[in-house]
Amino acid sequence: MQRRTYPVILLGFLVILNIAWTVSAQQPARPAAQGGQAAPLPRGAAATPRPPVFFHEAWKLTQGTQVMSQQWVGNPNLELKLYGPGIGGADIEHGLNINTRREPDNVAFVWSGMTEGNWALTLRDKNNFVNLKGALTKIRIKSMQSGFQVLRPVIKTADGKFFVADQGDGLSVDWHEMEYNVGDLRWLAFDEKNAFEVPWQGEGLGFQNPDLSRVDEIGFTTMQRGTGHGAGGSARIASIDVVGYPVPRNAPAKTN
Repeated sequence: MQRRTYPVILLGFLVILNIAWTVSAQQPARPAAQGGQAAPLPRGAAATPRPPVFFHEAWKLTQGTQVMSQQWVGNPNLELKLYGPGIGGADIEHGLNINTRREPDNVAFVWSGMTEGNWALTLRDKNNFVNLKGALTKIRIKSMQSGFQVLRPVIKTADGKFFVADQGDGLSVDWHEMEYNVGDLRWLAFDEKNAFEVPWQGEGLGFQNPDLSRVDEIGFTTMQRGTGHGAGGSARIASIDVVGYPVPRNAPAKTN
């Protein structure tokens, strides 16, 4: 009888140990480490809050096709800027236009189909630059391209220089939103008078490093003309959002 006692005692000890381990594993994790310090963030967690939407523009609804101008900008804080030989004038047959697609879309959109040369459109906040430095800043453009047109972001920095992004949005059969993480973009110098990229800048070739801490204007371009009436090559832009940190225009520039 005495020989059977040890296995029983050992079995009981293992059962108790298993129960204790199970209860311990079910306890919630401590919110803070020893010494009163906050527990470390998990790998990849953002330690800074996301920047606000600096501006949103979705245009005013029109009655038919109209020449693109300031009157169709819905946000009263924004100024419209047009560049390039393709922007046209007072004639809807020879320039950048705005149109409205009624139900079920019920959306206004900038249309480049009638442009007869390269063009670019930007928006400028009257009171603030925008700081687009950092991994969380973004440019979102809702658009629909036809043909081989590719829509790309364009910026103008506070020092008066223009740049066009290496990434773009091409052919689609319906409206969709392209979100550009500004930290992922590379920039070429942009000739705003002719609305095309400048691969050579001084003695150097290739991508530039614009000062994104004080961006003056943000917009888009296809660096192409339209192909006229119908479903040929063109861009349709329904809205643009810029996510970044506002910087008052009268604030002194920071120096490194």
